[in-house]
Amino acid sequence: MPGRKIAAVLMALTAILPAAAGPSPAGPALVVEVLYGPEGGPDRFRTDFEDELLLNLRSRGCFGAILAGGEGGDVLFRVVLEAPLEEELNTLSLAGSIRNEDEMGTSSTTSSIRIHADMEIVVTASGELFRSKRIRGQASYRPTFAWEDGSVKSRDDLIRDFAAQMAGYACKANGKKLRKKLAGKGSEPSPIR
Repeated sequence: MPGRKIAAVLMALTAILPAAAGPSPAGPALVVEVLYGPEGGPDRFRTDFEDELLLNLRSRGCFGAILAGGEGGDVLFRVVLEAPLEEELNTLSLAGSIRNEDEMGTSSTTSSIRIHADMEIVVTASGELFRSKRIRGQASYRPTFAWEDGSVKSRDDLIRDFAAQMAGYACKANGKKLRKKLAGKGSEPSPIR
């Protein structure tokens, strides 16, 4: 998939270039942690989603640094995913089945995927929960042709839109209240190193 390779290269460049530019006045360092709840889920979905979320956050520039997993940073952005639910819905009508539309090369199924997630923003120094929210994402796609795989398109659409929604939430939280909370705890936002 050339799109995934390009995204990986861009993500690597965004991790390197801001560090070379020196400290950023954008604010605290954000550590992003994406994991599944107790029921688990497909690891590939989680890693693809985490990559897209990191890319989206870095492109917005609303934090001084965006770090993937691990320790460090001033603020932890934890996303706990539920296992995604994928469905294939037959959308062929009774009239379509009489006319035998399936043999005309059109698709008669719609691929749908939906997911729920809990987001938490935690002040790292104190371990204090700053904000939390539960959100739901959904995407569906009906292929134009019978040989198209609608599940791949709907999955990619969900990952892209869900990551953008979460990045917006995290950036919106990086305001005066969060900076006061960090300053009040004696923790200064760390510059990019």
